[in-house]
Amino acid sequence: MILQTNSLKIIQVRDHSSPTWLLTLSIILMTLFGCLTDATYPVFVNIVALATLIILFIFWLEREDYTSFLIQLVIGNFFIFGAKYGGNFNISASLAILVVYLAKGKFTTLGPSSLKSSLLKVLFLWWLLQLLGVWAGNEFPLTFKVQSILAFSLLLYLFYFTSKINLTANKLTTIFIALTLFFYYLFLVSVNQRYIFINYDLPFLPLNPDNVDYELGIIRSSATLGNFEAYAEFCVSFIAILFPSFISGSLYAQSKKLYVLVLIAMPISVYSMVLTATRSSMLLLPFILLTALVILGRRVKTLVLFRFSMFILILLLLNSTFHVIDFSVFLERSKSIDFERLTISKLISGEEMNRGDVFDYAWNEVKEANTLIGRGYFSTIDEYRSNHFPVDNIGDGIADYHNIYLSSYVLWGSVGSFCLTILFFYAIYNGLVTYWKFKEHGSFVVDLILGFTIMFSFFLVNQLKIQFIRDVNYFMLVLLLLAIFISAIKIMKTNNYT
Repeated sequence: MILQTNSLKIIQVRDHSSPTWLLTLSIILMTLFGCLTDATYPVFVNIVALATLIILFIFWLEREDYTSFLIQLVIGNFFIFGAKYGGNFNISASLAILVVYLAKGKFTTLGPSSLKSSLLKVLFLWWLLQLLGVWAGNEFPLTFKVQSILAFSLLLYLFYFTSKINLTANKLTTIFIALTLFFYYLFLVSVNQRYIFINYDLPFLPLNPDNVDYELGIIRSSATLGNFEAYAEFCVSFIAILFPSFISGSLYAQSKKLYVLVLIAMPISVYSMVLTATRSSMLLLPFILLTALVILGRRVKTLVLFRFSMFILILLLLNSTFHVIDFSVFLERSKSIDFERLTISKLISGEEMNRGDVFDYAWNEVKEANTLIGRGYFSTIDEYRSNHFPVDNIGDGIADYHNIYLSSYVLWGSVGSFCLTILFFYAIYNGLVTYWKFKEHGSFVVDLILGFTIMFSFFLVNQLKIQFIRDVNYFMLVLLLLAIFISAIKIMKTNNYT
């Protein structure tokens, strides 16, 4: 395949793809052997399982099928196996990269990183501040500090490595077909958590813990992510990413198969948010859809919009008859909010989000925190929580501040917090610029860029009340989506559509 850059330089890129059944088999094996890496199994079983995971990732690297490697890594991070060590799938993928690099010397078909040199410097600075924070910002044992540095290094390196994968419109289609199909699986897991059709708590089909005290007694599903807020955020993000291409017709033109899968997946996403009983994601949804429609403007296909509206109306009528989806959970959880007196300041303070006491404590910690060097990010939950709540008072039973901006300041200092947020603002800005420049192109990639831009914009809003860094697997998942977003921008800038 020939890529033409803006400087008219010609680059030769080999495009390797594998049969769908082979990727499916690899993902199934990855999931099953990932279960065996749990500490409840003998060490020998853990070693064999980890070695198998490494081989599965090596397989794709040796075939130079980096798209399948990326898909497998993305899906792996929907599971929480070995999260306190940086995620067993992330460890396996990193070791696989190391093995192949030592054997071959280099990855000949990988392109240059889609991250600009200035952004790479920001990543290095962020890593350096993590190093300083871990060593100087707390008094944890040496083993925990080394483990934390390695886990964080894995995340940033995999983010960098995946940014070097040469994606195309067809490869993006393959990625989202796989992701949509896996989303169906997540939905089945979340339904089973609510209604318990299969009463077996399996690592790949987890039930809700028995010792959880749910607010108002409302059972909340988290699928395989182990965090219902993260699952709800992913559901609304899924809609945000694909809705522009769906409603403009470019998705249908690109892949009828993906179009049908997404058509079914969008109402499922809404149902999944209901199963999580998470208000913020559901409240953001209409604003996300409206933003997409306004920006698309005349590019919205009226017939597609009409058919989709009729499809949703039919589903709502059926639900009113058979009562499959109970939207009252949001009304129950929102009774304590005074919407008439709701202001931006109250949102920021957490007063109207059941976060008031936590946010007050967090603001005090921010005032006392070192402005240059934070306390460091730890993937182990006890150390992670202790860095947020050095004194055991309000933090009892709470992992963090439920606000990425407050937490990142305490963990990495003011500069580190800036490094984190600039990654997203950089992508959002470039996404907007790229969309407005190429919107008349009307391609799937252009609308995907718009979807990612909208998604990450509202993602940053949602981070006012949660934070994606708490669970290392979700942390990695967000970084992988960010890498795909930036790579999609690169596709348009290099005219690499096919």
